[in-house]
Amino acid sequence: MGTVQEGNLEGFIQKYRVRYTGGLDREMARGLREETGANKALITSLDHYSEVYPPKVGLSSRLVSTEDAAQILWAQTAGLAGDSSPGILGLGLVKDPNVLLDMAMDQLAESLAGYASGKSRGDFAGESPGKFPPKTVYRDKTIGPNLSLYTVAFSLPSSTGKESSGTASVEVSLSSPSSQVVTVMYGVTGGKATGGNEDFSLTGGTLTFAPGEERKILEIPLTNDNLHEPDETIVLTLSDPENAVLGRISTHSFTIVDDDPLPSVLFSRADARVDEGAGPVTVTVLLSEVSGIPVTVPYSVSGGTATGEEIDYSQREGTLTFQPGETKKSIEVHLVDDARNEADETVTVFLGAPGHALLGE
Repeated sequence: MGTVQEGNLEGFIQKYRVRYTGGLDREMARGLREETGANKALITSLDHYSEVYPPKVGLSSRLVSTEDAAQILWAQTAGLAGDSSPGILGLGLVKDPNVLLDMAMDQLAESLAGYASGKSRGDFAGESPGKFPPKTVYRDKTIGPNLSLYTVAFSLPSSTGKESSGTASVEVSLSSPSSQVVTVMYGVTGGKATGGNEDFSLTGGTLTFAPGEERKILEIPLTNDNLHEPDETIVLTLSDPENAVLGRISTHSFTIVDDDPLPSVLFSRADARVDEGAGPVTVTVLLSEVSGIPVTVPYSVSGGTATGEEIDYSQREGTLTFQPGETKKSIEVHLVDDARNEADETVTVFLGAPGHALLGE
């Protein structure tokens, strides 16, 4: 049996984008025959257990035909451990995994020589040759004999931009300029941002690289809504490239950074004058702008010259919550009509530190 020149084999691997050489499918076997002239391929897989002591190695090898009616012609395994034959006082203990590997390779070579001389088919001894499996190699579904070596991918896995910038720019690049037109589809596949001009207006489409082009910019129109809200993400995905394959970074997460100012919480008026017998008094609290986040503000009521504990009023403290879209809340202070002739008295309402807002003046 002869061998294929290393340069021819390397060219075949690059052309067919072989990513895992522990197996072949029928298409790749046919390509190997056409590209190199080889009518058989010897495939060997190594398992190396270097973190155990003594070390262990395992080899699994098979010879397959590259004909259209492909078959496994010969197969053999060899597994050795450093303590397989320690001998007296452990003098046969093998500590070097490379020595074990050489011993296992010798076993495979002896078995393969038996096949070449027509004496053995290795593990198939006494049986019919094995059917060539329909697929024993992991390859991208787009990989084929005429595929170029170009990959298309996002330049970065993630990026950020301010909402007020108006447009987000995401770069998509080829591994190198191509002499052919390369296209790739893109679309929005996730994230917390909402499309349809609410947060952004991108849907999906196709990027086209003209011959010689290496980079394209995908632009995402952003909506500056003047609404204080959490940062939100857009997840973009590339798919279905033509004249290239997808590279390592096929998804990109863009974060829209909210840069709208915080709204302010304040009273609608600084003071009010009411009769003692007017019943509950409503104090209005306003939010200066609509917020996309719930805003909370604690409040407390204390007497200026009035006395609490249901002598002059009964409301003490609580918390107001502005849900997204709300800008007006009320505090009710319950006055006590004591029917006594007395001087005018004051009740003071205080606002505490708000959450997701500022305290107005």
